[in-house]
Amino acid sequence: MTDIKLLPNAQKMLERVERIIAKNQGGQETLVTILHEVQDRFGYIPRQALDLISQRKNLFLSTLYRLVTSYRAFRIEKPEKHIITFCNGTGCHVNSGESLLKESWATSIQNSLNITVEKVRCLGCCNMSPALMIDGEVYSGQDAQVKIAEILSE
Repeated sequence: MTDIKLLPNAQKMLERVERIIAKNQGGQETLVTILHEVQDRFGYIPRQALDLISQRKNLFLSTLYRLVTSYRAFRIEKPEKHIITFCNGTGCHVNSGESLLKESWATSIQNSLNITVEKVRCLGCCNMSPALMIDGEVYSGQDAQVKIAEILSE
């Protein structure tokens, strides 16, 4: 690992990424699995992890960067304290999902809250619309509004 410039406190992170890479032997067919595991571990895919994966899998960094920026499932910036993922599917949109998104976004900006707001095409919970995911847990209807109000009042 001496061929990668380390930021402060990055050694442990890179050791964990090394273990993830070692666990997923193979070529390019293992990239998505590795990237998901790195993101699951750290909440995002750090630049140094991309550098290491690029070197260990003998790929151009630009190839990996294109992969992680092409799929909404991957994030390359560290998320805030809470991650709110809004469904923008037809059912959720028709049932006030868009207004909930706009209201939450405006409040979080006004109050400088530690919230990462994402929008996805569908969460697959159309029977629960408007549905959203907060820190990995799906909420809908009144439960979603209560949870959002709770986060926005922190």
